[in-house]
Amino acid sequence: YVPFPASNSVQSPLNGGLGLGAVGPGMFPPSSSSSLQNFGVGVPSAQIENWVFELSGQKLDRKDLFSPSDPFLNIYAFRGNKQELINDPNIPNSDSRWKMIHRTEVIKDDANPNWKPFVLDIGPLCDNDRLKPFLIDCYDYDDDGSHDFIGSCIVSLIDLQQTRK
Repeated sequence: YVPFPASNSVQSPLNGGLGLGAVGPGMFPPSSSSSLQNFGVGVPSAQIENWVFELSGQKLDRKDLFSPSDPFLNIYAFRGNKQELINDPNIPNSDSRWKMIHRTEVIKDDANPNWKPFVLDIGPLCDNDRLKPFLIDCYDYDDDGSHDFIGSCIVSLIDLQQTRK
């Protein structure tokens, strides 16, 4: 489990970090379902709590030989008991208990990317439990599909809320 330092950024195991712009809750009525589908949230049958994420990276590791990295993020929800993850934070994302729920766009040739804001329903993200950790992995995009790992962090919505204060 990696807590956020006071600087509002998460240091990856490698150089650099994942920073937070604005992250916060918002209610979207069922009439907004068409715009929510564009974010992969799906059509809500009743009001659901969605959060807007604005993420950025700073000084991300260079993984390409002749240019800066082409970073993107994968966000995974943990489908096991949150105590399992707290006890063993090194569960790899290949473990069947992790389920990828969002991938950002690729930002070409940028060690300091600012990804487009996106909306996630906190039900699939953390079972509506703001203390339940989820995983953010950062990769360098490669055309052949062999994306290079840059870094990762495990956070909860509470962690994100505290960095906004």
